[in-house]
Amino acid sequence: MGAYTKSNICATPPEIVNETSSVVVGNVDQDRVGYKLSLRNASGLAVDAMVVSVFDAEGRCKMHSRSLSHGHLMPPGTTIESHLSFPVAGEDEDIVGADGISCSDPREGGAGSQPAINSSGPRAPKIVIEAVDFEDGSYEGDARKAAMLEGFQRD
Repeated sequence: MGAYTKSNICATPPEIVNETSSVVVGNVDQDRVGYKLSLRNASGLAVDAMVVSVFDAEGRCKMHSRSLSHGHLMPPGTTIESHLSFPVAGEDEDIVGADGISCSDPREGGAGSQPAINSSGPRAPKIVIEAVDFEDGSYEGDARKAAMLEGFQRD
């Protein structure tokens, strides 16, 4: 992970974009290395995997995908804390995530797409809950991100 710099901590709270209805965001805390989100599964199905992207004020994106090799990530009605590291200059550039996975497709212009350039100053950071994959194979959110989750589950 990149070195801590004062610019890692943003005085502006992040905008939260949730492309699902089953995952509810509770608290959002920030420390020197990233965000800590409290996430609750409000559905009757267990969540097996999820994709969350973090965009910093410069437009860099880091994709975080979470899943477990055995069991469920979030059984129905449970709450977890998810730790999301900040994008790092030189490592997470443009719209490509930490593992070379595209965070978004700017041609679509959806909530998960790269923030628009704002010449009037820095943008607020953005956290996007892009997709969740449920225990029965169904999903919510971005269909391509959900398909990626399914592929990870089968490996």
